[in-house]
Amino acid sequence: MQPFNNRLGGFALAAGLLALPMASQTLAAENAGEAMTAKATIMRMATPHDRLFDIEFVGTRGWAIGDFGQILRSDDGGVTWESLEGIGETSLLAVDFIDKERGVIVGTMGATYYTEDGGDSWTEAKSDYPGRAFNVKITESGFGLAVGEFGAIIRTQDLGHSWTNISPDYEAVMNQFEEPHLYDLNIDSEGTILVFGEFNTILRSKDQGTTWEVLRKGDSEAVIAAEDADDINAIGVESLFSVTFINNKQGWVVGQGGLILHTTDSGDTWAKMKTPNETLLMDIWMSPEGEGAAIGMRSLMRTKDFGKNWYALEGAPVTGWWYQAMAKGESVIHMEGATDESGEQSTPSMTTISSPVYAVGYAGMIIRLDE
Repeated sequence: MQPFNNRLGGFALAAGLLALPMASQTLAAENAGEAMTAKATIMRMATPHDRLFDIEFVGTRGWAIGDFGQILRSDDGGVTWESLEGIGETSLLAVDFIDKERGVIVGTMGATYYTEDGGDSWTEAKSDYPGRAFNVKITESGFGLAVGEFGAIIRTQDLGHSWTNISPDYEAVMNQFEEPHLYDLNIDSEGTILVFGEFNTILRSKDQGTTWEVLRKGDSEAVIAAEDADDINAIGVESLFSVTFINNKQGWVVGQGGLILHTTDSGDTWAKMKTPNETLLMDIWMSPEGEGAAIGMRSLMRTKDFGKNWYALEGAPVTGWWYQAMAKGESVIHMEGATDESGEQSTPSMTTISSPVYAVGYAGMIIRLDE
């Protein structure tokens, strides 16, 4: 994929990373004088052109999608992956499921598909949008949105069986002619929608996308003035690539230049968090307990306190490649009890549930983040 109209997009950059020389895999990050080395396990790796762009889990079942219509599925929480029948030759960029059977996929060239059997088969949806969609969210009610290039917003009311382009008039909404690429979105339990994109853009809708209000947009002149005043919360023009919420109030969004923003009021206001470097961040994950991760261009950041403090981790297989998306799986581990010489069971059998976080990206890689 190529940059759009000379404006840098996250997915375009991820594709472009393949042409860059590989970074050292033996580097260690410094955090308060200590070397922090990433611990991750490679679960899958393919060819350099076999790129994965998204990953999704519902319990122990997971899906990963990418170039050339490829779809992978795991039924053991991400430990093993099987290839499903692909969808044409298009690049699949985002996937979302509401349960283990019903889900949707969007991608390039207007690709929109839905499944009702966990991905064994996919049906092409009806859609009037021919462009590139970067992300998608659907809800139990059947309502959902996908966002994409040049400000595209498309809507479904029937679990992804059909889609309608509802892109707003950006001159009227944002008082500008340029239509920002939109990269991610969130739909909360009350139906409030937030979309995130280019130029530090954050929009909100409370009526399923019929009307929109601007919560945030970049201003390059204001940034210069704020830098002179040493204002950490200056609104720049970085692209915002990924968002996560742990409830209706508290969320985080990541983007270019190591940018991480945090809200505690449903997106009304956003505070800039201090980060250890200025790498490009493509995705963020946060647990309800405050453990989180941000990943992107050969970089991984972790937090254990809801993002109040972020620390960088480096080393193979993190700093060698780029990663596009993360998701948490659920693995069921069964350990048989031991028996003594008489054949009597001396220790009981145990079943535990592990909840690892996985990341996907370059060369069809799926890695498990162990630290």
